[in-house]
Amino acid sequence: MDPTVCDPLQKALIEQHFGEQVSNAPPELLIHLAQRFKSLGNTAVRRKQFQGQRFVTAFIISRHAGDSIEGSTSSVSIEAVKCYSQAIAAAEHDETLYANRSVAYLALYQYQAALQDATKAVQLHQSWPKGYYRLGMAHMAMGDWDAAAAALSQGLHLDPSNDQMEAKLVESKKLLAEERQASLATSALLKRDLVLKLRQVRREEVRQRMLKQFKQSMAAPAWELEDYEWRPTFLPAMKQKRLDKAKVLADPTARMLAEYVHALADLAQPKGCIPLLQDQSRLDAFQTAIESALRELPGGHVIVLGNGSNILGLMASQLGARQVTCIERGPMLYRVAKQTLQSNRHMKGTDSICLIDRQLQACGIKGGLTPTDIATAVSQAQAAHNAAMAAMHAHSFAAIEASTDTQGTAAAAAAAAAVKTPVDSATAAGRHLAAEAAAGVAAADAGGGLAADAADEAVSDKAAGQQACSPKNQSPHHADQKVDQMGLGWHPSKTQGQEEEVQNPFPLPRIAEMQLGVKAETEQAQQKAEEEKMPAQQVEDGDRSIPALGLEEEYTTALDQAHGTTHFGVGQDRQHTTKTTCKALLQQQLHRIRQSAVVLSEPAEVLVTDLIDHSVLGKGLLPSLDYAAERLITPGARVVPAAIQVWGMLVEMRIDSISGFDLLALNGFRWHPHHDRVDLSRVPHKRLSSPFPVLALDLQQRVDAIAGAGLTNTSLPKTDFMWESDTQLRIHATSDGLWNGVAFWFEVQTHGTSVVSSWAGGRPGLPICSSWGQAVQYLDYKRVRKGHSVKLRVQQDSNQILFSSVPAQQRPRHAYIPRWHFDMVQDHMRNDAYDQAISRAVDFKKALGCEGVGVLDMGAGSGLLSMMAARAGAEWVVGAEVSQAMCDAGAETVVMNGYGAKCIMVNKDVRHLETSAKPDGTPPEMQSKADIAIFEVFDSGLIGEGVLHMLAAAKQKLLTKEAILVPAAATVFCQPLQMRIGQASMKDSNNNEMSLE
Repeated sequence: MDPTVCDPLQKALIEQHFGEQVSNAPPELLIHLAQRFKSLGNTAVRRKQFQGQRFVTAFIISRHAGDSIEGSTSSVSIEAVKCYSQAIAAAEHDETLYANRSVAYLALYQYQAALQDATKAVQLHQSWPKGYYRLGMAHMAMGDWDAAAAALSQGLHLDPSNDQMEAKLVESKKLLAEERQASLATSALLKRDLVLKLRQVRREEVRQRMLKQFKQSMAAPAWELEDYEWRPTFLPAMKQKRLDKAKVLADPTARMLAEYVHALADLAQPKGCIPLLQDQSRLDAFQTAIESALRELPGGHVIVLGNGSNILGLMASQLGARQVTCIERGPMLYRVAKQTLQSNRHMKGTDSICLIDRQLQACGIKGGLTPTDIATAVSQAQAAHNAAMAAMHAHSFAAIEASTDTQGTAAAAAAAAAVKTPVDSATAAGRHLAAEAAAGVAAADAGGGLAADAADEAVSDKAAGQQACSPKNQSPHHADQKVDQMGLGWHPSKTQGQEEEVQNPFPLPRIAEMQLGVKAETEQAQQKAEEEKMPAQQVEDGDRSIPALGLEEEYTTALDQAHGTTHFGVGQDRQHTTKTTCKALLQQQLHRIRQSAVVLSEPAEVLVTDLIDHSVLGKGLLPSLDYAAERLITPGARVVPAAIQVWGMLVEMRIDSISGFDLLALNGFRWHPHHDRVDLSRVPHKRLSSPFPVLALDLQQRVDAIAGAGLTNTSLPKTDFMWESDTQLRIHATSDGLWNGVAFWFEVQTHGTSVVSSWAGGRPGLPICSSWGQAVQYLDYKRVRKGHSVKLRVQQDSNQILFSSVPAQQRPRHAYIPRWHFDMVQDHMRNDAYDQAISRAVDFKKALGCEGVGVLDMGAGSGLLSMMAARAGAEWVVGAEVSQAMCDAGAETVVMNGYGAKCIMVNKDVRHLETSAKPDGTPPEMQSKADIAIFEVFDSGLIGEGVLHMLAAAKQKLLTKEAILVPAAATVFCQPLQMRIGQASMKDSNNNEMSLE
């Protein structure tokens, strides 16, 4: 039944009442009636509109008076509806009547009736623009902004000049966008709430699992469970605070961790020098620069700061350097340099090369400033000796009284208490030496028994503060036992005729003499050097002139005055013996420290360094140059390279959609605490700005300023300012996007106007040294618009270049996803292959009549494969991921894509999942066995991530007998090859081609 016209039954009753049939009426009469009633209706509508202008004022007045004014307006609208209905009874096919009645219905808030009339008007005349306008207005009244926009668009297409319709179309689209945005926000909020609740459930599962482990083992946790759940937090502001290294390393745990990381870095360093040997542009640039420097300073002394392979030292020797001193940063790099030198012994000039495996800060010039490591070691040794002597002097009376049997125990306890009581200069080394001395005195007085036990307690207290220094268990009952005064790896006495060395986390370099070509590493090599009458500076300890190590004689005299004038009768011999022993230990210690220094006979005229990495300053370029300029080179020395120009670019590096799934959740885990090394030619990114200059480092000017300053102290001037440079740049955006990183690279001016670049995407026409690579620093997301500008703060100290947005980023970070995972999920060939295989597997199972196909995703990671299975038609999917951060990211991705009801992420190793209740009553993670297993836990060697173990466990308890594996098989291919650096090309001083092995 058409609701827009009169009901046929009602129409028949009306005709019966009046005794007239409408169909029998003359057409002219019907037309006249229709026009008459239409006119009356229009008049009523116009009157309603006029009254509507006074409606607001009347409404306000009526609110205060408590009256109602709805009747006056509704009566007019009802009258209009009646008139139009009577006109429609006379002319049912007049679209204008329906359109006009739609307006009257809107005034009565009868939106459904208005929509029906507007729809009928469009049906009667589909090319009438006003009909679509009325239809659009009815849809807008109903709140259907999408249908309103469609109707108004059609009407505007028929009448492009209708400004009123165009305005309403813009309004409807705006309202539609707002509604969609609100709907998306609401949906995202609900999904986010679900993500957080699921995360809380997983955390509680881990907590309960931990509690059960403690209960089953009948042991109590060492800390509160909240401490086990703690995750490290990184705040961007941490990069802007000065680190107190001594305070951090005072903690034995931090000291041990630092030594462990240091050892790993040392093992990895030789691999880092390989790219240089394969980068011919970089080799050519350094060779040209060294040749230019030696042309200006013929026969100059060249110092090369740690490039590992010794290729730059060999270059300098072949280009005419009189002497080449290569200072490496670690023992592994020293070994590589030594092997390279030995392999090229046949070349002329290699005898002028001297390799040093000391740290740079242990090197000095004869008659120059004291190396900082040596000065620090001397200060620590003297502080340790002072602490020990002060402890013994303070408790010598108690030690003497302990000579009687009746008071031995009290004296031993006093000696132990002396060690536990803080003393002046109470460093770890001071407590170490004081504990040894006090324990020796107490043991000698008491003669054993309980006193010896108290001495044991004293040494145990010492060992607690020095556990990282001495891994061996030493007996505390002998005053002449081996002690490590400073943790330098040296002991003054011997046990069973042998002298053992204890490894120290931060030892001074080993004692060894320099020898031309290769430095001797044993005392036999030193004696052989003497026999061969090598230059005096390289053999005799006395000739290895280290400047005076402080007021050593005055210090010893003061000790005599403080401790040698007191007479204690019975204990005098014992005290004198202990004091003499401590002084002897100090003298031996200072002598050994003196030998730890490397003394060069003359300063260098050329300084060459390749301590440059992708972040420019990450290898300690500036501190090394500063130290060398202060102590190792002459004023006016040439520096290679001479300058570095850093360039930057705003970038958007994020994942949007992969294989039809929204993976935006992964972007929250994409960051790095420092500078991430990337290959901008391979890693997907969006450029948001043109390249801009970031920082200029004039290394030659810096070295000249320090070397020519004539400093006389033992260290560079210190300042309260942390940053050498702190600037704010205004960068213009060239594209719209979400800015979340600054990519940067650099240009190196080796000499004169010769410049090389670390990226081919920089300035065109420059030689490219790809071995340096590029870097990116991630920032918090910030939307940028094309043509607008953003502020970027650039700070630089001696070890880093730090970028920050303005205002500064504040988001804390708790975990991050390795960069290789982002590369993996963006591998479209891999994704397509898995998607097709999973779809075929699900379809195959359904074709066999399998109802409710279940899938197990082993190593689910981001949840991408789990969502592929759900999209292919799987009934349920369980994703097992052992990494907590990855599990959080995967769960969020699954929920935000609408698969939260099908896909469940479990933060467990797949080998720990069960399909039946566990003995302790814990419910299983899977309600039934899976029909399909999907996995991507492969490394470059296929099975290195334990895929075979996972499959064996899954087949045993998690998969049905007919389960399908995706992938079903894998083939490993191998091929013998030679992967080594055989030769590196260079030219000698006569421009002849040469090959270095």
